[in-house]
Amino acid sequence: MAGMLQGPGLFRLILAMAVVVEHLSRLQIGSPAVMVFFALSGYWVGRMYDQHYRHAPWPLLTFWTARLLRIWLPFAVAGLLAVLAARLLVGGGDRVPWIALPLLGVATHGRDPIGIAWSLDIEMQFYLLLPALWLALRHLPPAALAAGLAALTVLGWALDFGAGLRLAIAYLPLFLAGMAIHQLGLRASGRMAALSAGAFVLAGVIAWAVPALHPFVIWGSGDFALDRLFAMGWALILLPFVAWNVRQDSPAIDRHLGNLSYALYLVHYPAIQIGRQLLGRDFTDPEKLAFLLLLAPLGAILFYLAVDRPAEALRRMVLAAVSAPRPRPLAATGTDRSR
Repeated sequence: MAGMLQGPGLFRLILAMAVVVEHLSRLQIGSPAVMVFFALSGYWVGRMYDQHYRHAPWPLLTFWTARLLRIWLPFAVAGLLAVLAARLLVGGGDRVPWIALPLLGVATHGRDPIGIAWSLDIEMQFYLLLPALWLALRHLPPAALAAGLAALTVLGWALDFGAGLRLAIAYLPLFLAGMAIHQLGLRASGRMAALSAGAFVLAGVIAWAVPALHPFVIWGSGDFALDRLFAMGWALILLPFVAWNVRQDSPAIDRHLGNLSYALYLVHYPAIQIGRQLLGRDFTDPEKLAFLLLLAPLGAILFYLAVDRPAEALRRMVLAAVSAPRPRPLAATGTDRSR
């Protein structure tokens, strides 16, 4: 039981629940949770690329196909279901935001059918960059790597603040930290992980107590980019905990919990919005608790079984075809009469 409570799958589910709490309340704990997801993605996806996909016959095609189907297909279904449910249940809703269907660009144009797809856009951009980042981590001297990371990160935030262009390069410290945990074999002790978690909580308490920082943990500052920049700095404190957590055992049930976190992430925000429109008001505290503990988990489980698992089975079938060995040309012989 103790091992299960330390599992990386359960941790991902807790992070997804933090996002749900943010969307039900004024507490800004979902934003740093998303930032931690970016670091976890750097570790898990970077590890899969390093150990499996780069050895495939068509490494880039196989990797990008795998990640596209894993992220995009459930998102597309969730988005269409959200639009359909809004029309059927509340008799309205926007037209289907087809511009959001490719996913790339949602963080910038904001036509988001499920309310959280901006982060999936950033994830997809990271997947496109990952092979180059893997080479950089592998071959660049540390000083050159640090200088390049700093320059790209500053450029990313300058484009966000200046032009509203939201790119994955702004979040490179998180993605690269996760990749480095795998590639450089970085580890953290249980004590260091506990100190990291304690420092993360303490930073939140301090921010809540300091008037200038209070909006970043209660309700938000009103500036999307500034809120995310603060959340990224807050999440960086938790990296030693991440380095410890990803090394913990993950039995089958823990892996299911980790996969369930994505289903919860996809379905909760449209459900909250539709619920508010049906009620004509915000949820009361008992209703929020019922949603958090009952309705959101049930909806996530239904989506997981009906959409996520079949989509995963389809993904594996496609990958089996894409990653099949290259056919070898027949050697020419004197008895070959096929010509």
